[in-house]
Formats: sequence, structure tokens, C-alpha cells
Amino acid sequence: MKKIIAFIVAVLFVFAVAAVSIAGEIMSVRGDVTAVSAAAKTITVTVTVASREAPKIGKTVISVDDNTLADVRTGDKVRVAYNSEGGKNTAIMVEDLIKVKLVKKGCGS
Repeated sequence: MKKIIAFIVAVLFVFAVAAVSIAGEIMSVRGDVTAVSAAAKTITVTVTVASREAPKIGKTVISVDDNTLADVRTGDKVRVAYNSEGGKNTAIMVEDLIKVKLVKKGCGS
């Protein structure tokens, strides 16, 4: 019985590792939105100061959904978590850092 349970756990572990590797790598970047393309449904985030979240200075083009595209403007300061798979970056979460700071200030008063 213990061998069967160990075998099942091992098989589940292999499938879990395979699923993560197939899903791609989750990355994040923090910077300024320098371009918004409605036609391509992408935003370009430019990092001007290297940090732990974005160790490389430069531009990252990220695909976004229609709701995010409507909310993001050139010049916004954002943090974006995205899935990088097959040379394409797809946003998982886009956070407007200015709005977050305003909300946090409002909560403390």
C-alpha cells in the first residue's frame, strides 16, 4: 500500500513539474508605460532604473486584455506580472502604482 501511494505521489509530482514548465515563466516588471497599442493589444513598459523586480533596463512589450487596455495610459507607472512563453509576454496582473499609493494614503486617514 505504501508503494502504491509513493508511486501516485511521484506521478503527480512529475505532472506538476511538467505543467509548470509548459506554462512558461512568470516574470514581473515595474516601470513607465511608454506605448499603448490598441491594434496589437499590447503595452510597452520601460524600465529606467534597475531593481530586484526588473534587473535589466529597457523595454518590455506585454499583451493585455481589452479591460486593461482601456485603463492603461502612456505615462502611467505600473507593476506588471506576466507569463513569458514562446517569445510572447502575456499580462497576468497590471497594477497602477499611482492609484495604489493614493488608496493607501486614503486608508490611513
